Amino acid sequence: FVCAREKMKRALIIACVLLLCTFASAIVDKACSGSVGKTKYSLKALNEATNGREFTTTDKNSNTYYYVPCNTPTKAECVFEYDRDTGLCQKDNREPINLYHGLGTISSAEFLKRKNGAEDQGFILSFPKGGEAEPPPARKSDIEFVCDKNGGEGSLTVNDPVEDPTHDYHLKWTSSYACPTGSDGGDGDGDGDGGPAISGGWIFIILLICLFFMYFIIGLLVKKFAMGAEGIEIIPNVHFWIALPGLFVDGNKFVVFKCLGLCGKGGSYDSV
Repeated sequence: FVCAREKMKRALIIACVLLLCTFASAIVDKACSGSVGKTKYSLKALNEATNGREFTTTDKNSNTYYYVPCNTPTKAECVFEYDRDTGLCQKDNREPINLYHGLGTISSAEFLKRKNGAEDQGFILSFPKGGEAEPPPARKSDIEFVCDKNGGEGSLTVNDPVEDPTHDYHLKWTSSYACPTGSDGGDGDGDGDGGPAISGGWIFIILLICLFFMYFIIGLLVKKFAMGAEGIEIIPNVHFWIALPGLFVDGNKFVVFKCLGLCGKGGSYDSV
């Protein structure tokens, strides 16, 4: 029983880590790949070409903006309590003391049609939610990506206007990496604003949830009608689910003490 408990504990830890990694990947991918109408776009190639480095640009008021394609800014000051998956960050030099502001989250990212230009000539990557809320209105931002097949990597610049209306910030990036990666076909009339494509990470999570429900429903039916179980015993693997909270706590202790041991801070799982 002890051996089986240890195996279940380790399997639970691995499953949790994989699920968290998949969920994080799905969130990041939302700000990396999407479509406008029937035209698909991806910034993965730009991220790879730039080695995931952070880009900055400064407006006429000396306010600096920080952005990493497909990821959150690397600057430590750009991690906020209200905005931990920052899409775009601003260092505001108009304050008496330099302050950093979150301008929207990558989890809220949307691919939108540009106001000017055809559907296949670029897109707007918007971060409409999760930005600093005080003082109102809440801050948000977008980056207009313009397709230029001869533009190479390009660079981040401010758009004109850079802020309109208040706390709504606009940047721009012209690059060959902002060109379409594919199309769904059709007449491509571009009437819709489009939206983010479903990433492989989200597909995995949806499938995992569906399989989980199937496991419970089929397990309940089998135990009820094929095995004649009654009461709580009709739940498949009921003893595992009863033990799950304790396994979760033990798993967390195991990870924490292993990390402390790797960091040279002592502690061992056996001593808990």
